[in-house]
This record gives sequence, structure tokens and C-alpha cells, in this order.
Amino acid sequence: MVFVAGTSLDVSDESRDRSSLDLPGDQQKLLEALYKVNPNLVLVLETCSSMTIPWAVENVPAIVEAWYGGQAQGQAIADVLYGDFNPCGKLTSTWYRSLADLPAGMLEYDIRKAGYTYMYHAKTPLFPFGFGMSYTAFEYSDCALSGSRLAKDGAIEASLTVTNTGARKGAEVVQLYATCHSAIKRPKLQLVGFARVELEPGESAEVTIPVSHDQLAYFNTETQTFDVEEGEVEIHFAASSADIRHTATITAEGATVKGTYLSDEAGIGKVIRDNGLVDGIVYNLCGQPIAPASRVDSLPAGCYILDGRKLIRH
Repeated sequence: MVFVAGTSLDVSDESRDRSSLDLPGDQQKLLEALYKVNPNLVLVLETCSSMTIPWAVENVPAIVEAWYGGQAQGQAIADVLYGDFNPCGKLTSTWYRSLADLPAGMLEYDIRKAGYTYMYHAKTPLFPFGFGMSYTAFEYSDCALSGSRLAKDGAIEASLTVTNTGARKGAEVVQLYATCHSAIKRPKLQLVGFARVELEPGESAEVTIPVSHDQLAYFNTETQTFDVEEGEVEIHFAASSADIRHTATITAEGATVKGTYLSDEAGIGKVIRDNGLVDGIVYNLCGQPIAPASRVDSLPAGCYILDGRKLIRH
């Protein structure tokens, strides 16, 4: 038996956020009723994003997340269910066990402060970021890095051998995560690369994934720059954010890798001035006149342009 469930525009659209991650309406009740009739049930989900389905995970033998598959989704789903196609997709979001695992204020978009997404979430999720199943299995071996130090403007290569140890042709998405040891709060894991490889049964292939120095940067709120800290960085070879197969350690050179209009003194001030602004007038970042220079002290906190240079009021 196949039960197709999911979400619609009544649950979420581009003009509003979701208030629940459960199956809408009576779908959960219907799912449980069908399971009582026939436990050999396949749940096919067509959803806008992640769902909280712990009961289904504990009871239903097979679950397929099909998202919104378009006009050919029926054939695609049938190919997976009948085994004519071996699925190889990986989740691009964390699936939580319940709404209680998310911050009380659903509009808290500071993921570091709120402690969610795979980068900061401390609890065990229902399905982790990067998770995906297959009708075959893959083994990782010979995991190595091309160097032990990652210098500014430089890069290293992560290489490994992937072997299809099952009886079916399939594709694996190898994922590379970084953990930066830091005095400030950084992600426990941060995706820095991935590669997809298709393999016949018993076949092996070497996979190489580059990692550049600037991928390890964080935004420094004090200097308004993107910085890489000097120190140890763990590079994880993984099949998902919760399935790490090997870890190697490098040292990263500390450096500022990118500035912003708040840190670059020439920056936006020069651009706006070159477009016709004159001295002695305070302008906003859109190039609109705000006040004469004599009234700078009366301006609210913000970023302005005066005499071709940035003016930051704290």
C-alpha cells in the first residue's frame, strides 16, 4: 500500500512562514488508520520543506520524500518504488523531531543565537542535514589531505576512494565538513564541499574536493570584516552531517579575507561621490542628501557619506 501525503499552499507560501511542521489536516490520523489495515505501507511525502514525522519513522517500513516533483513526478516516484531507479538524493535541511526543538520565536533568524540548523543544533534530529538512503552501500577509504596548513589565498585538496559495496548501481554524494576551533562560537560543523560519484557494483573511484582558505571565514562584527582565525581546523569526510567516516586536522593561517562597505574606507563613499555628490552635505547610502555637515551630531546611529568618505554614527 502507498499513501501519498504532503503540504499545500494552505500550509506555506512565499508570503508567510509556517506555524507547524506536522502533517496538515487529518493526514496523520489517516496514516495511522491505514497502517492498522496494512503495515506494509509506503509513505510518499510531497512537501514544501521538512516535516515532524516521528510516528512514521518509528512505524512505517519505507518513507520517500519526493518534494514537489513537477509534471513527471508520478513516473519518477514509481521508478523508485519499483526499484527501476536507485535514489541518491541528500537532505538540504535538518528534519527536527518536534516543534519544541526549535526556538520559541519562529522568527528568530539568528541561527547561532537560537541554536538550530545542523551547524548549531545540539539535539539529535529526526533526519540530519545531508542524509539520504540508497538501495546500495558505499565505503570510504584512503581519506587524505594534500597539505597540513591552509594559507591565505590558498587551497588544499581532500581526496578519498569511494567503493560501491552493494549489488546495485548507484550514486553517492560525498560531503566535506569543517570544524574551526575558536574562542568565539563557531558552527560545530560547516559544509565546505561535496561531490557526486556514480558507481557500478564493486566499482571504486577517487574523489577530490577542493577547500579554499576563505571558506573558513566568519564575519567579525567588531571589524566588519570576514576573517579566518589562526588555529586548528578539523576536516570531516562524511556521508551526512551525522555520518562522519574520517577526520583529518590542518592549521589555518589567520587573515582578513574580505572587507565590507563598513570596513573599507574607500568603499561605497567613493562610489557615491564619483556619481556627483558634493562636499559639505551628509548623504545616506542611497545617495540622497540628509543634512548639512554641521548637523552630523544630530543624526541617528547609522552609516552615512560625508565628503566622499564613510561616516559611521554609533
